[in-house]
Amino acid sequence: MLDSRFREPGESWRLFRLHLNEVPWGPPAAAVRRIRDAAERANIYPIGETKRAAEAAARHFGVSPRQVVLTTGVDEATDLCLLELRRLITVRPGFNGFTDRAAALGLPARAFELPDYAAMPRALFEAVEPNDVVMVASPNNPTGQPFRDEDLLAVLASGAYLFLDETYADFADGAPGLRWLHRFDRLIVFKSFSKSFGLGGLRVGCMISDSRTMERFRSRQEYYPVDRLAVEGLIAALAEEPDFPERLAGRIRPLRDELTYQLRACGLFERILDSSTNFVLAICRSAAEAKEIQRFLAERARILVASAEPFGLAKGLRITVGNERQVEILGRALNSLGRQLQEEGALVADRD
Repeated sequence: MLDSRFREPGESWRLFRLHLNEVPWGPPAAAVRRIRDAAERANIYPIGETKRAAEAAARHFGVSPRQVVLTTGVDEATDLCLLELRRLITVRPGFNGFTDRAAALGLPARAFELPDYAAMPRALFEAVEPNDVVMVASPNNPTGQPFRDEDLLAVLASGAYLFLDETYADFADGAPGLRWLHRFDRLIVFKSFSKSFGLGGLRVGCMISDSRTMERFRSRQEYYPVDRLAVEGLIAALAEEPDFPERLAGRIRPLRDELTYQLRACGLFERILDSSTNFVLAICRSAAEAKEIQRFLAERARILVASAEPFGLAKGLRITVGNERQVEILGRALNSLGRQLQEEGALVADRD
């Protein structure tokens, strides 16, 4: 039975959305109440509320408010870093938002291919220079796997800045970023409230780093870029349901295990990566097969899954961990496709 503390939204629009890593249940109820009240004050700039939201985030993460900069998601955080630090180093497959923002800003970027899905390539360490900014998500998007601590520490030891996107860290067993802050003034940790707090529609996150670094980034921000509804919702979520990420992760993990089992059992994929996130990466035998499976799920089962091609893995499909019913329906659809392909293969064999 669904945990009563998680609210089930109408399934007419949510049921088949397994392509954006959205939380399959509603956000904290406290945030919803606060947002409704705040809407009546939408004509007023959120001056004091923005300060209180940053202070609330600082308390939640155990840092000083001077170390926190609220942003409109990872996109603004990326822009602030790139405008200040200029040259981007990242990995593929990896989050494409980093290179996309560099291209939009007309700034240089290099992406190095991962030799496997958890270790950074030697070529990256050979190429990185002091004052570069290495941007990675850990756990990685789309692989779902965290990078090794020794690789992340090697980046910091090089003298470069490390922008460590821990959007999915609350679904993993542990994340190193906040533990390392006192050791490295060139470590910038990004924390999103979109996934772990179910607030994706508010587009709010924060960067955490050395206070002097954060002051440099803060000076580049627009006038109160995070809107009133977002900061009010965040304040309420942090004040009244600070354990929401832990409860959500407890809900997601068994469903992630079930999804992983379903993906491996259907026989359609070359490899299914173990995941530490709220999604699972399925690797097909070819890019063409990935497109066919994605098309089948969309057209025949009304299930949307994400192609990993924009992330640098054309034969990959990134599939969000949905609720119990979503995982069950996806499993049935994949098994149906698997049986269909087996029958078609048998028919070909008979004709031969």
